[in-house]
Amino acid sequence: MSKQIEKANQLKENIENILHYYETFLEDGKCRAVKTRKLLKESEALIHSIEEDVWDRLIELELYEEARELRPRRELDWSTRAFDLTTDHAKGIKQTREGDIGWSVQKERRGP
Repeated sequence: MSKQIEKANQLKENIENILHYYETFLEDGKCRAVKTRKLLKESEALIHSIEEDVWDRLIELELYEEARELRPRRELDWSTRAFDLTTDHAKGIKQTREGDIGWSVQKERRGP
């Protein structure tokens, strides 16, 4: 099983446990606040990590428009070997030049 699927399964398990604790609380007032808080914080980190995985995969697949929709204010990272389509590039700032990382992709999109 891939790490990405493991993260999603862990998130699912966390949510099921949170739901169980919350239902118990509503029924009889027994509170598992510390455990619930821990699960919520862990789930928050998992959600962020899963979103990062999705972002990385979108960039890998060169689905830049979807990446922009996922995180409208985020610039593409040079380490992804992609040029910045999400902010500066759309404004004409920091456009790649021949020899820069991502230049071949940009050239293919614009033509020779």
